[in-house]
Amino acid sequence: MNWGLCLSGGGVRGGAHIGVLKVLEENGLKPDYITGTSAGAIVSSLYSFGYSAKTIEEIISSLELKKYIDLDINGILDALKDLVVTSNTNLTGLVNGHALEDLFKELFSDKFIYQAQIPLGIIAVDINTAEVFKFTSHPIQADGNFVNITDCKVHEAIRASIAIPGYFKPKIFREHLLVDGGIRDNLPLDLLIELGAEKMLLVNVGFAENNFENVHGIAEIAVQALDIMMFDSFNKSLLSLENRENILILNTTMPDIKPLDFKKIKKAIEIGYIETQRQLPKIKEFLTNN
Repeated sequence: MNWGLCLSGGGVRGGAHIGVLKVLEENGLKPDYITGTSAGAIVSSLYSFGYSAKTIEEIISSLELKKYIDLDINGILDALKDLVVTSNTNLTGLVNGHALEDLFKELFSDKFIYQAQIPLGIIAVDINTAEVFKFTSHPIQADGNFVNITDCKVHEAIRASIAIPGYFKPKIFREHLLVDGGIRDNLPLDLLIELGAEKMLLVNVGFAENNFENVHGIAEIAVQALDIMMFDSFNKSLLSLENRENILILNTTMPDIKPLDFKKIKKAIEIGYIETQRQLPKIKEFLTNN
């Protein structure tokens, strides 16, 4: 029986996904399908395009991540003036996102998503219509209101999926304004099924009924709000599934790591590694038993 790996959003806490992949690799456990949202979209895409977990860790650890946060200074200043004068603003986000997208473009050599070595799925949302955009390496058939895209560059899909509303500007894609997939699907289980997975290992690094203290600032509040909303939504969708025995959820909670605490990315990787090692017997039994 084949299996798929699903990686949630969660900002810097998404570094734990790298730790998870390291343990799976060390034990010869390679997914047949992989999906991700936001931070999970970054890691899942790198892995599906042939980067090993160790190489992903080296890349992420070597980056000065704050360098890629290109604030829209002029836009912010104009927005402040507008707020004073008209009590309104056209500012769509604090961060342009161009620097990160250029980085992704370089890492993926400007490739299309259909060139993935492992079947891949990434989630984003149209902020105007609420439609889910499912970027996949091959076409999918499923019920529901969504747009399936298979002919875009992978860096475009990732940039759309990480666009935290209010923090990043939306990704303009074919006249659509796309934002973080976590708004509708922070742990894209359904997309794994639609791609063809029969068993599913889900890695949640977002909200899991645990407390994150001292959440403050527009970006942290936005991420935490998404986490809470999607945790509730995901639990409801789990209840509707007929075959839950084919799902294993790995909750990797990190209450002392804030979503945008870039200095703690290495700690997040380590926590993901340790937690996966701890649950390895359970994971092996789940994946090997038909």
